[in-house]
Amino acid sequence: MTEEHEGRSPALPDYRKLFTGYLEENGIRYSEAEGDSIRIAFAGREMKIITVFASIDGAETSARFCCWDIAHVRTERRKALLDLCNALNRRLTWGKFFIDRDDAVSAKLEIAFTEKNCANVCLSMVRNLVQSVDEAYPLIMTALWGDSAAQPPEKSPAPEEPSLVISCGTDMLQ
Repeated sequence: MTEEHEGRSPALPDYRKLFTGYLEENGIRYSEAEGDSIRIAFAGREMKIITVFASIDGAETSARFCCWDIAHVRTERRKALLDLCNALNRRLTWGKFFIDRDDAVSAKLEIAFTEKNCANVCLSMVRNLVQSVDEAYPLIMTALWGDSAAQPPEKSPAPEEPSLVISCGTDMLQ
């Protein structure tokens, strides 16, 4: 059976390769993650390290970007975090914050693209997700810790611009 019979034309580009090639051309390192995901990590202003997992099927014109485990939910603060996720989601039109099945606050977005704008749109969406997570992090920490005696972790020093961190076994600043 040829690729055409499987629903794919041999002339279609490999969108995953277009995106990773664009990352390489722009000096942005990434690593392979489980499955078909790409791992790109950033140093944020509020959240020390923000890791984005990008899933781009080589033949599909859509992508999914996820930031898992932004914060682990304490049972007694679950309602406050759900309320915060709902409030954040009312402000976002392209993505969502949620509590996953491992009781962690996470964020994700899905986009569609064309061959002409694949790489640029994907990287723009990665940056938008990183910025949204970084801006929401202090609110998440406040909702998580509330009025308890425990304090959220200190903020990391703010770089001029978010800088890249690459996860390859251990995280290293670029």
